[in-house]
Amino acid sequence: MRSTSREQAALVSVEDLKVGTDAFITSIRTKRVHGSAGFFAEYCLRGEIMSELQDKANELNARMLQKRLYVVLTTALKPMSELATILPEHLEYMIDLEKRGILFASGPFLAGEHVEPGSGMTIIRASSLEDAKATAQRDPFNASGMRAFEIREWQLNEGSYTLTIHYSDGSYSIE
Repeated sequence: MRSTSREQAALVSVEDLKVGTDAFITSIRTKRVHGSAGFFAEYCLRGEIMSELQDKANELNARMLQKRLYVVLTTALKPMSELATILPEHLEYMIDLEKRGILFASGPFLAGEHVEPGSGMTIIRASSLEDAKATAQRDPFNASGMRAFEIREWQLNEGSYTLTIHYSDGSYSIE
């Protein structure tokens, strides 16, 4: 049986599959597979590749920490001279959260081009967004109206830290 030129144009070899998705799709287009047949071929290939990529991403994610935390981003509403008046209360509150296992990390943003003095970030452990919001609202800076805050739910997946303890003198370092 003899195939027509249109049928020949729609044939794609296995070798085309080996050269990669983009090259294959270019191959489909240059062989002039138009209309629904070309669109369908491209759609199926992209779907298959995306499915494989998603499977790989799922496999990698399954091994990750996947720890849900809450990021509190704060912005100063008052000048630093006013913030300084309740800084000790704020620090005592942060230390209390740390001792109770609620505080994961916290600190001010360092001076920079788009950084408001007195702004910072706190990452907290909480059972819900509502609990995180209540914790943030009790921060003396926020409770006094000197800073505004927004909370974002965050998932910690990857990263590391190194803790070195020197037994001989009790010193340590964290990197």
